[in-house]
Amino acid sequence: MDYTSGGVVWTFDMPFEQLPVVCVGVQLSSLPDSIYPISHKIVSLTTTSVTIKVYKVELTDLRDLLFSECATNDVVVHITAEGE
Repeated sequence: MDYTSGGVVWTFDMPFEQLPVVCVGVQLSSLPDSIYPISHKIVSLTTTSVTIKVYKVELTDLRDLLFSECATNDVVVHITAEGE
């Protein structure tokens, strides 16, 4: 699914009985792949949905990393969920 600022929410087709295992893959869309390492975070996980945010990571100096959220359409998020 295309990324939107504020994160993406995926509502599962059927609710799980327990929290599922969620796998996330991030594909660059409009960001040059040589400039920013990408990180993601599962912000919310329930038996019915998951919310994910994706961040660009910049090294500000030798000790500090700066995380800034990706903009709309910067990346495509691939999500799978498995469970009972």
